Amino acid sequence: MAKKMNHAKMLNYSVAQITAAAVLKLFPKAKLAESQADEKGFSYDFDLPKSLTPKDLPAIEKEMRKIINGDLKFEQKKLSSKEIKEIFTKNGQSYQLKLLPEIEKEGRQKIAICKIGELAVISQERCLPSTREINSEGIKLTRISGIYWKGNEKNKMLQRIYGIAFASKKGLEKNLEISAEAEAKDHRKLGKELDLFVFSKLVGPGLPLFTPKGTFIIDKLKEEIERICQEYGYEKVSTPHLAKIDLFKISGHADKFKDELFKVTSRHKQDYVLKPVQCPHQIQIYASKPRSYRDLPIRYMESEKQYRAEKPGEIGGLNRVIAITVEDGHAFC
Repeated sequence: MAKKMNHAKMLNYSVAQITAAAVLKLFPKAKLAESQADEKGFSYDFDLPKSLTPKDLPAIEKEMRKIINGDLKFEQKKLSSKEIKEIFTKNGQSYQLKLLPEIEKEGRQKIAICKIGELAVISQERCLPSTREINSEGIKLTRISGIYWKGNEKNKMLQRIYGIAFASKKGLEKNLEISAEAEAKDHRKLGKELDLFVFSKLVGPGLPLFTPKGTFIIDKLKEEIERICQEYGYEKVSTPHLAKIDLFKISGHADKFKDELFKVTSRHKQDYVLKPVQCPHQIQIYASKPRSYRDLPIRYMESEKQYRAEKPGEIGGLNRVIAITVEDGHAFC
């Protein structure tokens, strides 16, 4: 099973490089950033002279099939950092040059590159020996999205092309069938159809607004959770949505999760944080007066919002949000 999975990953990684070669053929000024691949699919990030739409994908696929049917070899070899810099400086692939410092920090003397036709990129994974081992009928580009270079919103927005690759046309068709079924059951689609929650551009992504029907369901869930917690001796508490940053410095969150904290500064220059967790708040209730061992265990529970400064490109539906309600309990014993 492990061998099969490794081959699937190698297949997807190889097809990702073919995607780059096809894009470069259609858009000679394209800048190649990074590729990702696993057993389930692949993606490639590009800096392109035009914004792609789903209508562009069939043309890229057509070019990919030409490359695959051309029976080209994947040439993988290791070069020195100096040699690689010369290659990418000459062909103007600036993002490949930007990848070098990270690799050099690892102390590698030689760095692997992958070549297929006119394409040359830094290679982090193994490719198949040649395109002969790829079934041109088993590949498909699935979608396009925007992504910041290195996930940093201060960097340029790139275009990410996603795709899948299978050893056979039958395998691809089966996957597309499963994906279509999953899409029909997608919670974002059902949430809209059943009138449970909405999103607003003015409110912001990752901040769901629950309708009366959605709120009714949430309230019923909360009632059941509170009933179960009470059976185990938990008492309900309520804490504010924010606190001074000093609290999270003591708890360690301010240092460890500094990039994920929502910081708020009042007009009195006091620094606050929208709570990323409820533990420090609940601990302050416990610490508010002396306790005897006879009082223990003391159990608190709370159903309230927590906040995370998620990156825009990582937010999606109710799976990854900025404001999430968490039923949180803590036992002091």
